[in-house]
Amino acid sequence: MGDELSTEARAVLASLRERPALNTATLIAMNQNFDHPAAEAALEQLKAAGLVVQRPLGWRAVKD
Repeated sequence: MGDELSTEARAVLASLRERPALNTATLIAMNQNFDHPAAEAALEQLKAAGLVVQRPLGWRAVKD
């Protein structure tokens, strides 16, 4: 499953695991130097893969 992820999605997942407080598309985009739409697309890709969940206060990586 991880091999199917885009480079941006892998970076976003790593960011959520390493810095869980940066849990919105805007904060992730700023931290990873992505544009906002790229961060949103990466989060949607991760959500479809079951690797993240969206909570009322932001995104969270699913525990392994």
